[in-house]
Amino acid sequence: MINERGGISGRKVRFISYDDKSNPVTALELTRRLNRGDDVLLMFGSFGTPGNFAVRSYLNERQIPQLFIASGDDHLSDPSLFPWTMGWQPSFKGRGAHLRNYIQASYPEAGL
Repeated sequence: MINERGGISGRKVRFISYDDKSNPVTALELTRRLNRGDDVLLMFGSFGTPGNFAVRSYLNERQIPQLFIASGDDHLSDPSLFPWTMGWQPSFKGRGAHLRNYIQASYPEAGL
């Protein structure tokens, strides 16, 4: 539908996916390939913490948005240092705090 209506700012949308096999070195190589060869507009929904850390500086230096990262690491959502990177999942720390609060309220005999 987006392409039928002219794309985004005149650019047709193509979804390109490469498998980095959760290897940070491969993630950076494939990200460079996407940037240089495939001329990507943005990265969307990248999975995992190590690979996203590996490509974050590269993408931010080039002002390529790295959106909706599938990792709960707090450091992948720090706009003061990496304004072009945005996490999606709740942080691991935040989820842990919510679970702790739920357990304490629901099971006070657990002694947490």
